[in-house]
Amino acid sequence: MSFFFYQKTGGEDAWIPTSSEYRSKVIAETKPAFVTVLDAFSVPDDSWGREEYAKMRYSGPAYFDWDSSEIATAIPPFLEFLAKLEENGVNLSCLRLYATGGKGFHCEIPEEVFMPKVPKTGTALLPYIYKEMALELVVDTLDLKVYTGRRGRMWRTPGIVRTNGKYKVSITLDQALSMTVELYDKLTSAPIAEVQRSAPELNVFLASLFNKCQNKVDTQIKSRGKAKHDEELLAKFGGAFPPTLMRLMAGQGVQPGKGFHPIAMQLAITANALGKDADELVKLCDGLVQSHESDSSRYNSPRKRKEELRRMWDYTHDNPCYGFSRGGVKALCAVGTPTSDLDGVDENSDVGSVPESDDPDNVETSGADESFDTSRHTLLEGIFIAKDGVWRRTGEGPKQISNLSFRSPAKMIDTEDGLLIGLEAELVSDNVNLGRHLMDLPTFASRANLSKFCAGRSAIFSGTDTQAGVVQLNLSRAAIKGGRVIYIVRKEGLDIVQNPLIRNRNEKDVIWASTDGVLCGRSKKDPDHVSYSFQPKVSKSPVFKTDIHLAKPLEDTEDTRAWLHAMIHMNNPTVMAQMLGWFVSCFHRQFYHAGYTQFPLLHPNGPAGSGKSLTTLMMARMFHVTTPPIMYGCSQNGATPFTLKSAWTGSASVPLILDEYKPSEIGPARTDFLLQHFRLLYNQGSGASGGINRGGSDTSFRDITNYTYSAPTAFLGESQEMQTAVVQRSLPVSFNPAETVRYTANFELANRGVDIMPTLGAALLRYSLLETTASRVAALDPIKTALRGLLDKSVHDRQVFNMSVVLAGLDFLDTVLTSIYGDEFRADLDMLRAAIYDHKGDIGVSVMSEAAKVLNDMSFISRTEEPGNEYSLREGYEYVVGDGYIEVMMRESFVKYFAWSKRKGFNPLYMTPESFISALGKSPAVLDKLCFDSKLRVSGQTRIFRFDLEKLMAEGVEEFKSKSAR
Repeated sequence: MSFFFYQKTGGEDAWIPTSSEYRSKVIAETKPAFVTVLDAFSVPDDSWGREEYAKMRYSGPAYFDWDSSEIATAIPPFLEFLAKLEENGVNLSCLRLYATGGKGFHCEIPEEVFMPKVPKTGTALLPYIYKEMALELVVDTLDLKVYTGRRGRMWRTPGIVRTNGKYKVSITLDQALSMTVELYDKLTSAPIAEVQRSAPELNVFLASLFNKCQNKVDTQIKSRGKAKHDEELLAKFGGAFPPTLMRLMAGQGVQPGKGFHPIAMQLAITANALGKDADELVKLCDGLVQSHESDSSRYNSPRKRKEELRRMWDYTHDNPCYGFSRGGVKALCAVGTPTSDLDGVDENSDVGSVPESDDPDNVETSGADESFDTSRHTLLEGIFIAKDGVWRRTGEGPKQISNLSFRSPAKMIDTEDGLLIGLEAELVSDNVNLGRHLMDLPTFASRANLSKFCAGRSAIFSGTDTQAGVVQLNLSRAAIKGGRVIYIVRKEGLDIVQNPLIRNRNEKDVIWASTDGVLCGRSKKDPDHVSYSFQPKVSKSPVFKTDIHLAKPLEDTEDTRAWLHAMIHMNNPTVMAQMLGWFVSCFHRQFYHAGYTQFPLLHPNGPAGSGKSLTTLMMARMFHVTTPPIMYGCSQNGATPFTLKSAWTGSASVPLILDEYKPSEIGPARTDFLLQHFRLLYNQGSGASGGINRGGSDTSFRDITNYTYSAPTAFLGESQEMQTAVVQRSLPVSFNPAETVRYTANFELANRGVDIMPTLGAALLRYSLLETTASRVAALDPIKTALRGLLDKSVHDRQVFNMSVVLAGLDFLDTVLTSIYGDEFRADLDMLRAAIYDHKGDIGVSVMSEAAKVLNDMSFISRTEEPGNEYSLREGYEYVVGDGYIEVMMRESFVKYFAWSKRKGFNPLYMTPESFISALGKSPAVLDKLCFDSKLRVSGQTRIFRFDLEKLMAEGVEEFKSKSAR
């Protein structure tokens, strides 16, 4: 173990390595101005490369350096740093604190403070771990340039006079905490003996921080090995920035909404890799600095952005944890921005282009010509695939073992778990094209399976089990060679999925999935473009079969304008506002889930004949051109649990409609099943099942398959469901037959032209593909804030959100219609928005909590049950009414309520006294949960709550029977 000290030898500066055991002796006798702050366990050689330096191990304190243009500027952040440590339990008397005699301070934290056991052989990459710790603890004027490897950081020695006549001196904690400019000048004017410090004490906060930073550095170092090709590519530019980087630094082609910090990080890493200094980097980035739209107050001015570039240059300089990454740079670029230079291709050249197809029909061959071999690899088992079938090479020549040929095969990968689930290919049998088919991996698991598959397509397979597997291998190789990898998505409609090609950051693709294919908002020219295909997860075939991507564009004609006006006015404005706003927002269901993890259910309700079913089906045509909207009955005969599960989990944005929600008819068990799932649907809750075949080669009926309840859901009933949890999670749309009749003419006109609705849906879809989670959150947040200020505090936040979704949907509809028709429908939509605000109290109706409902039932029992029967609640026995309060014996009262509910045929809202007592204990009306002085107390175990009567009444709880009230 050694350290270095600095000394002039023969008139020249030199670093002299010395054994660490002589550190104190060398400092005392030689009095070097500088020594390395850390001890190194090896002496580096000038011939070493990055790999050798990365293996060096060091030992020594965590060190921090404040440096400023004047000492007055350095004092406050130095004290802020000490306060931050003290807040996290660090014993400051353990620290070694110094005034450097220049314009700053040094702080050294012994290793024992953050290492339970200090390694005798040192710690690899210790300076860079300390750098990460400094970044986590950073305050103003803290210098990030001092964390260097190699020999280590030179560190000024205390008691050695500086060129300014001052000294670096050891200071006490009291001196540090009371530091002023005058005291600093006085202390550094002469050498001071080293201050005695307390013995180091292990601190959990710093120990955890050290462990976190060590893991981060280890991970980064391991990932550097994968960046070798990227660094080799960068070297080809001869020390100059590649064109893509030059455009970014000029502020061109930057991905919209990209934060400045990741941009500064990648540019600084590249500048360091090219040997550019911080001044040159900042100068080249002037265009970016001036034009970037800030993502936070930290970077909201050109000055702050320049400071961040310098900070990131310092942070990544001489840091082996960071290296040039073309993927990291590409992530900064807007979709469609050319980045071919980062792939080693000249931007002005066609070299490196990939043909769009390798269709075997373009190959000049016939029969079993080997030039048609789709694998172009060693022929396992002598198998090759020609355009007229599968062949096997034998001693007598090629022998055909199948007349089914596989054209342009593609690998099918599950987007969720990355597993291969099958192959897709265009099938040809005896020159008859059968179209493209998906083949799951068990198809190739045996001769019998492949033979069965072929037989269903008028073909045969006469090979062996092994040869069936080789067919799959050849098809897989051909798919990779042709660049045909397709990722499977599991939900119909508009969805957002993590791009499977990007694994080092959160990068979502906005897609529209249907049985006809998947549309993706990412350009096909984008290097991260992915080919997607849709396959349901739970059911074997799709449930919704949405097809609005095939609809004609919404036309600007007199008939279309008249239809839109009639559709908007075909019922009461409050009804239409909620119906239209919700159905439009269904397109954005996944954006809202990503931003808020919630989306309301729609609950049209009203007497038979009020038009709720017809109106709902008409709205649902936004998602269907030729296929009918899905409407199931709520009874067991209307849809089995598996059918509902398939629908609820198979859609990302296409709505499911449940009709005839009548708890009295469908029974308690079915009602409870639906209500439980309504709660799951609001937050896109998760479920799991066994026995679902996912198509993979190792699929087993013992597998557990996870899924989410994601389909936007509307449930229709004659009366409004009033369970608290469901009321808060749904939009109640009340249809009134009298109101409906007033709009009959508009409804009939809208119904006759209902085929225009899918064209409106297609327009909404096209605009929605351009949306992001951030844009939807930005649209909804101001609405939610404004509504919260207008609504009574008793209205739950979920209900505020639900109304905000409606208004955001109307605003989005306004945007789409304005782009086509100008201001034609602005007044109509203003009317709908005003209806929401005017009737916000009806939509966001306050509901009692479940616990308050039980108390209300208890008050009813006290007034209606005869005192002598077993269910009665009696004043003076189960409760006492006083001046402005009521005391209730909780367990005894609940038991009587529970028995009374069973006798009446009601389902108790709580199943045990404990759950009821726990829930009610959170009520704001509770004054006392112990009531030791209560007249009702029988023993020390009696649970008695005292409630404020005024607050109970505010919650909707009626008065208990009382003699004092008579």
